[in-house]
Amino acid sequence: MEIRSVTLFTESTFDATKAEVFYENARSSFHVPVQTTRLATTPYPTWWKPNHYTSTQVKEFIEPWEKAGADFLSLGPFMLAHDDSWIDEILTIIE
Repeated sequence: MEIRSVTLFTESTFDATKAEVFYENARSSFHVPVQTTRLATTPYPTWWKPNHYTSTQVKEFIEPWEKAGADFLSLGPFMLAHDDSWIDEILTIIE
């Protein structure tokens, strides 16, 4: 048996360097292997301005989390209450 994933849920503004210990402990604290570590933020439409994406901004957000030990990142959920235009922005964010 393996643990599929250990996820850190936090605000997008949380300092990724402070999460490094969390990810290290997530991989070493269990008696079975942990396959992946992940980050999940609050809903991205609440903290990322639409039409302000650049590959540099996305890279600047992702790199510290990868260095801290996150294998996968979730920019948070899209809620039904959010403006539908955000759906179109997803492709720009993940390219």
